[in-house]
Amino acid sequence: MFLACGKKRGECSLKKKGQMLSMPFVYILVIVVIGFVLIFGTKAVKDIWCVKDETQIRKFFLDLSNEVEIMYNLDVGSGKKFRSLSLPESVDYVCLYDPGKGMTLSQEDLDVLDEDLFNHLDISLKENVFIVPLKQCGSLKTNFYVVNLRTQVEQHNPLCVEKTSGWMEFVLESYLEDEQIFVGSRVEG
Repeated sequence: MFLACGKKRGECSLKKKGQMLSMPFVYILVIVVIGFVLIFGTKAVKDIWCVKDETQIRKFFLDLSNEVEIMYNLDVGSGKKFRSLSLPESVDYVCLYDPGKGMTLSQEDLDVLDEDLFNHLDISLKENVFIVPLKQCGSLKTNFYVVNLRTQVEQHNPLCVEKTSGWMEFVLESYLEDEQIFVGSRVEG
Protein backbone atom coordinates (compact mmCIF):
# COMPACT_ATOMS: atom_id res chain seq x y z
CA MET A 1 0.00 0.00 0.00
CA PHE A 2 2.82 2.41 0.76
CA LEU A 3 5.09 0.87 -1.78
CA ALA A 4 5.99 2.83 -4.85
CA CYS A 5 6.75 0.78 -7.89
CA GLY A 6 8.54 1.93 -10.98
CA LYS A 7 7.68 1.21 -14.61
CA LYS A 8 9.48 -2.12 -14.63
CA ARG A 9 8.06 -4.99 -12.70
CA GLY A 10 9.74 -5.83 -9.49
CA GLU A 11 11.17 -2.37 -8.91
CA CYS A 12 9.42 -1.29 -5.77
CA SER A 13 10.88 0.96 -3.13
CA LEU A 14 9.91 2.32 0.27
CA LYS A 15 10.61 5.99 -0.59
CA LYS A 16 6.97 6.97 -0.51
CA LYS A 17 6.46 5.39 2.90
CA GLY A 18 9.26 7.57 4.33
CA GLN A 19 7.67 10.61 2.78
CA MET A 20 4.33 9.69 4.33
CA LEU A 21 5.94 9.52 7.76
CA SER A 22 7.20 13.13 7.37
CA MET A 23 3.68 14.52 6.79
CA PRO A 24 2.78 14.75 10.53
CA PHE A 25 5.84 16.94 11.05
CA VAL A 26 4.63 19.26 8.27
CA TYR A 27 1.17 19.42 9.86
CA ILE A 28 2.67 20.17 13.28
CA LEU A 29 4.87 22.88 11.77
CA VAL A 30 1.85 24.45 10.02
CA ILE A 31 -0.14 24.42 13.30
CA VAL A 32 2.77 26.04 15.17
CA VAL A 33 3.15 28.75 12.49
CA ILE A 34 -0.60 29.46 12.53
CA GLY A 35 -0.46 29.69 16.35
CA PHE A 36 2.38 32.24 16.19
CA VAL A 37 0.53 34.28 13.58
CA LEU A 38 -2.61 34.35 15.74
CA ILE A 39 -0.70 35.25 18.92
CA PHE A 40 1.38 38.01 17.33
CA GLY A 41 -1.54 39.23 15.23
CA THR A 42 -3.70 39.60 18.33
CA LYS A 43 -0.88 41.42 20.11
CA ALA A 44 -0.43 43.77 17.12
CA VAL A 45 -4.16 44.59 17.06
CA LYS A 46 -4.11 45.25 20.82
CA ASP A 47 -1.05 47.49 20.43
CA ILE A 48 -2.76 49.46 17.66
CA TRP A 49 -5.85 49.85 19.87
CA CYS A 50 -3.65 51.15 22.71
CA VAL A 51 -1.95 53.64 20.38
CA LYS A 52 -5.41 54.88 19.36
CA ASP A 53 -6.39 55.32 23.02
CA GLU A 54 -3.11 57.08 23.79
CA THR A 55 -3.64 59.45 20.86
CA GLN A 56 -7.15 60.31 22.05
CA ILE A 57 -5.97 60.93 25.64
CA ARG A 58 -3.12 63.14 24.43
CA LYS A 59 -5.54 65.06 22.19
CA PHE A 60 -7.77 65.65 25.23
CA PHE A 61 -4.78 66.87 27.23
CA LEU A 62 -3.65 69.23 24.44
CA ASP A 63 -7.18 70.58 23.97
CA LEU A 64 -7.49 71.19 27.73
CA SER A 65 -4.04 72.84 27.89
CA ASN A 66 -4.92 75.13 24.98
CA GLU A 67 -8.26 76.12 26.53
CA VAL A 68 -6.63 76.82 29.91
CA GLU A 69 -4.01 78.99 28.20
CA ILE A 70 -6.73 80.93 26.36
CA MET A 71 -8.69 81.42 29.61
CA TYR A 72 -5.53 82.50 31.43
CA ASN A 73 -5.00 85.30 28.91
CA LEU A 74 -8.59 86.60 29.12
CA ASP A 75 -9.93 88.99 31.75
CA VAL A 76 -10.30 87.76 35.31
CA GLY A 77 -13.77 86.32 35.78
CA SER A 78 -14.06 85.05 32.20
CA GLY A 79 -15.56 81.61 31.87
CA LYS A 80 -16.14 79.03 29.18
CA LYS A 81 -17.54 75.52 28.97
CA PHE A 82 -14.95 72.95 28.02
CA ARG A 83 -16.43 70.02 26.16
CA SER A 84 -14.38 67.09 24.95
CA LEU A 85 -15.38 64.29 22.62
CA SER A 86 -11.84 62.98 22.22
CA LEU A 87 -11.61 60.56 25.15
CA PRO A 88 -11.50 56.81 24.42
CA GLU A 89 -14.34 54.51 25.45
CA SER A 90 -12.23 53.02 28.24
CA VAL A 91 -12.12 56.34 30.15
CA ASP A 92 -14.84 56.81 32.79
CA TYR A 93 -13.72 59.98 34.61
CA VAL A 94 -11.27 62.83 34.38
CA CYS A 95 -10.18 64.10 37.79
CA LEU A 96 -8.86 67.64 38.10
CA TYR A 97 -6.72 68.03 41.19
CA ASP A 98 -4.97 70.86 42.99
CA PRO A 99 -1.96 69.33 44.79
CA GLY A 100 -1.51 72.55 46.81
CA LYS A 101 -4.84 72.02 48.57
CA GLY A 102 -5.91 69.12 50.71
CA MET A 103 -8.12 66.38 49.34
CA THR A 104 -11.78 66.92 50.17
CA LEU A 105 -12.91 63.43 49.13
CA SER A 106 -12.26 60.43 51.34
CA GLN A 107 -10.19 57.45 50.29
CA GLU A 108 -13.36 55.34 50.17
CA ASP A 109 -15.00 57.81 47.75
CA LEU A 110 -11.94 57.76 45.52
CA ASP A 111 -11.63 53.96 45.68
CA VAL A 112 -15.08 53.72 44.09
CA LEU A 113 -13.65 55.47 41.02
CA ASP A 114 -10.32 53.62 40.96
CA GLU A 115 -8.58 51.66 43.70
CA ASP A 116 -5.22 53.38 43.01
CA LEU A 117 -6.51 56.94 42.59
CA PHE A 118 -6.05 57.99 46.22
CA ASN A 119 -2.42 56.84 46.20
CA HIS A 120 -1.69 58.63 42.92
CA LEU A 121 -3.22 61.85 44.21
CA ASP A 122 -1.47 61.53 47.56
CA ILE A 123 2.01 61.35 46.01
CA SER A 124 1.31 63.87 43.25
CA LEU A 125 3.52 66.93 43.55
CA LYS A 126 2.64 68.59 40.27
CA GLU A 127 0.20 66.55 38.15
CA ASN A 128 -3.29 68.01 38.18
CA VAL A 129 -5.20 65.99 35.56
CA PHE A 130 -5.84 62.27 36.06
CA ILE A 131 -7.53 59.95 33.58
CA VAL A 132 -9.60 57.26 35.36
CA PRO A 133 -9.27 54.29 35.29
CA LEU A 134 -5.56 54.79 35.81
CA LYS A 135 -4.58 51.48 34.24
CA GLN A 136 -4.98 52.09 30.53
CA CYS A 137 -3.14 49.75 28.14
CA GLY A 138 -0.22 48.89 30.38
CA SER A 139 2.23 51.78 30.54
CA LEU A 140 -0.03 54.45 29.04
CA LYS A 141 0.43 57.81 30.79
CA THR A 142 -2.77 58.79 32.60
CA ASN A 143 -1.68 61.79 34.69
CA PHE A 144 -0.68 65.18 33.31
CA TYR A 145 0.21 68.69 34.37
CA VAL A 146 -1.66 71.68 32.94
CA VAL A 147 -0.08 75.03 33.79
CA ASN A 148 -2.27 77.38 35.88
CA LEU A 149 -5.15 74.90 36.23
CA ARG A 150 -6.71 74.57 39.68
CA THR A 151 -10.00 73.52 41.19
CA GLN A 152 -12.30 76.24 42.50
CA VAL A 153 -12.50 76.66 46.28
CA GLU A 154 -16.17 75.63 46.44
CA GLN A 155 -15.56 72.45 44.40
CA HIS A 156 -14.30 69.08 45.56
CA ASN A 157 -10.59 68.45 45.32
CA PRO A 158 -10.19 66.38 43.22
CA LEU A 159 -13.03 67.37 40.94
CA CYS A 160 -13.89 64.17 39.08
CA VAL A 161 -16.03 64.69 35.99
CA GLU A 162 -17.83 61.67 34.59
CA LYS A 163 -17.83 60.98 30.88
CA THR A 164 -21.43 60.60 29.74
CA SER A 165 -22.65 59.67 26.28
CA GLY A 166 -19.10 59.72 24.94
CA TRP A 167 -18.22 63.27 26.05
CA MET A 168 -17.54 65.31 29.15
CA GLU A 169 -18.12 68.92 30.04
CA PHE A 170 -17.00 71.32 32.76
CA VAL A 171 -16.47 75.05 33.15
CA LEU A 172 -13.11 76.81 33.06
CA GLU A 173 -12.97 80.24 34.76
CA SER A 174 -10.11 82.62 35.29
CA TYR A 175 -9.78 84.03 38.80
CA LEU A 176 -7.35 86.01 40.90
CA GLU A 177 -5.78 84.50 44.01
CA ASP A 178 -2.93 86.14 45.93
CA GLU A 179 -2.41 88.59 43.05
CA GLN A 180 -1.86 85.72 40.61
CA ILE A 181 -4.20 84.58 37.83
CA PHE A 182 -5.31 80.97 37.74
CA VAL A 183 -7.86 79.03 35.73
CA GLY A 184 -10.31 77.17 37.90
CA SER A 185 -12.50 74.24 37.00
CA ARG A 186 -16.00 73.56 38.19
CA VAL A 187 -19.05 71.56 37.23
CA GLU A 188 -22.30 73.38 36.61
CA GLY A 189 -25.42 72.42 38.47
